[in-house]
Amino acid sequence: MKKLFITLAVALCLVGTASAQQGAMAVGGGLNLGLPLGDFANGAGFGFGFQGRFQYGLTDQVALAASLGYISFAEKNTVSQSALPILVSGRFYFMGDGGVYGQADLGLTSVSASVDVFGFSVSSSSTNFSLGFGGGYETKIADRLYLDAGAGYNIVLASGGSISYINFKAGVNYAL
Repeated sequence: MKKLFITLAVALCLVGTASAQQGAMAVGGGLNLGLPLGDFANGAGFGFGFQGRFQYGLTDQVALAASLGYISFAEKNTVSQSALPILVSGRFYFMGDGGVYGQADLGLTSVSASVDVFGFSVSSSSTNFSLGFGGGYETKIADRLYLDAGAGYNIVLASGGSISYINFKAGVNYAL
């Protein structure tokens, strides 16, 4: 099942690259809220962070993006955790230039955890393959300025298991 999911995510990210055209570019950023799921929720509370992105439009409906973010999850059971996702995304606009979109993400995420026990702190970090999918809505709010809001499911795959969370985001994109 994981292999099928990874294959579909790669296909979504690469869709449209064969017919890439000169397109519009944009830079943006925003705030993220993370809701841990499964076993990850046992050691992490609600997350808050930010993300910066660069987007290149291949066509009116397909765009590729690169993003860098940071999310810190609230301490739970003396454990504090954070994530640093570095992602490449494929975005498909269902109605053409802007509006409702679907998105698939692939990349690497560095996850750090710290545990405080009896005054001693132990920390660890690892960088693992990550992927996600979701959707959102983008609308023009001023000349060259777009509001971008959405949600998605993210999973970080590691040899000892995986962590997953739902990401809610809101931000702006500036057309270059």
